[in-house]
Amino acid sequence: MRAAISVRFSTSKLCLPRNGRLTGSPSSTARRSFSTTPAALATWGFIGLGRMGFPMAQNLRAKIPGSDTLVIFDQDQEAIRKFVEELGTAATGAKGTGVEIANCSRDVAEKS
Repeated sequence: MRAAISVRFSTSKLCLPRNGRLTGSPSSTARRSFSTTPAALATWGFIGLGRMGFPMAQNLRAKIPGSDTLVIFDQDQEAIRKFVEELGTAATGAKGTGVEIANCSRDVAEKS
């Protein structure tokens, strides 16, 4: 069973439902769908492993399935090394291994 929710956003005018459809010009309306079905091998991204980010990233890694990949980045290479060490996972860069270390924050955004 798959449930989906469709949402439309308009930058130029308010889209109000009319006869079960949302109104608005296609050029100014973006469509985004959400599904309750889990994606296979999802990739998550996390930037910043400081005082607050480190435990948040640990919590995220603990909550997501083991088959998912967490892509991380921090300017401090010592923080990245400590994070990978504490998790005890191999950071090989392959999908499904647990943690992947990105070269920059842009890589995190593109991969996740």
